[in-house]
Amino acid sequence: MELAESNVGRPFTGGQLLALVDTLRSGTLNEAQRQAVLALRSGILAFVAQEMEVA
Repeated sequence: MELAESNVGRPFTGGQLLALVDTLRSGTLNEAQRQAVLALRSGILAFVAQEMEVA
């Protein structure tokens, strides 16, 4: 997966991060990798929810 040139310098949105994590999750992962991806996804969701409360 390549990052688009237009995204350089701009942070990803929560939705974009979730899409990237979901792409990773759809690949062939061992159990430890699967757990790491699920933890990352949960963290992103919690962060986005917290940001939405602040806004």
